[in-house]
Amino acid sequence: MRAGEIVLIRPCDIDTSGDIWIYEPFDHKGRWRGHRKQIPLGPESQKILTPFMGRDPQAFIFSPLESEKWRLENRPPYHDRVRKTPVYPSELRQREKLKAARRKQRKPKRPKGNRYDTNSYRRAIEYGLTKAKKAGFAVPHWHPHQLRHNRGTEVRRKYGIEAAQVALGHARADVTQI
Repeated sequence: MRAGEIVLIRPCDIDTSGDIWIYEPFDHKGRWRGHRKQIPLGPESQKILTPFMGRDPQAFIFSPLESEKWRLENRPPYHDRVRKTPVYPSELRQREKLKAARRKQRKPKRPKGNRYDTNSYRRAIEYGLTKAKKAGFAVPHWHPHQLRHNRGTEVRRKYGIEAAQVALGHARADVTQI
């Protein structure tokens, strides 16, 4: 899928009646031409999506509001640390000055939306890569569209150009070859 199709997944757009689920995005790149896009979701995808299927059918599966709520609930409890030295009044004044300076510099935060967009999806991946590197894992830089390209290459090697064309949703094989 393209990133724009991933961030738009809703339970009402997925037909779960068969062994292979079919996701038909309500908006996609070729919609203006009258093309229908149907994306098969196999067992691995189903395993990932199943916990999200019980929600409101019109709600987006991947929600920044829910992600932020989960992050806040699962962050380390730094506030419970016991300080070993007393806090002096001069330190408190300095802290207040720093907080005031930061408040002046900050841009007003936009409220979290009810769905990700392609840029927030990309930023979330970059954030994960940064955290992995800080934790000592050597993760090469990548972007979301590389997953799509990689899948197309894999399908082409295994099944041929026609299968890759179908998997990527291209109307013409010459586009798939690129």
